[in-house]
Amino acid sequence: MRTAKSIGDTRTESDASNNNRDLILGKTRDTLKHCDQDIVKLLNQSQLHLEAIREFINHTATAVQALTKNKRVKTGIIVTEGVRKILKTACDIQPELFNTQLQQSIPLIQRHLRREVSEHINYEGKILNGLDFDEVEDIIRNFKTEGVEAIVISFLHSYQNNDHERATKYYINKYHPEFTVTYSTESIEHLHTT
Repeated sequence: MRTAKSIGDTRTESDASNNNRDLILGKTRDTLKHCDQDIVKLLNQSQLHLEAIREFINHTATAVQALTKNKRVKTGIIVTEGVRKILKTACDIQPELFNTQLQQSIPLIQRHLRREVSEHINYEGKILNGLDFDEVEDIIRNFKTEGVEAIVISFLHSYQNNDHERATKYYINKYHPEFTVTYSTESIEHLHTT
């Protein structure tokens, strides 16, 4: 038996299929505060037995809803020196480049909250310039002044060597635990360990 749940903006949905590929569906009202209770309700509705479930797939639209409804916490990003401008350039690529009536999308992270450190790792994962925690500390002080609640760390070529990203998160968590912190390769690490 395989089962999946999807937490959306208006309801929680569940589906399951047994070895005969019969599809079993269930829906409840959406209450993100009580989504665990909704899952139990869905399992009861579908009369699934927990011991029969061999795979459970989780999906949530919470992040999508936060972005589309602009309901998110103030976030800052720390990037490798020289990357801050590229982030904005990527946002400006439009199918109608010369359309003066086209409205620009609002960036997820405002330019003044995109900060750079001089660390540098090359495409092979070799450290060319070490991480300077004084730079990180200056950025954190600025983020506090700006009212930032969450920090994203995204360093160039971290897919080859994420030591600087992990060290930056560790530093922030240790000395500034009031921030929610994530780094770009964190989800990849999670995928490799599961």
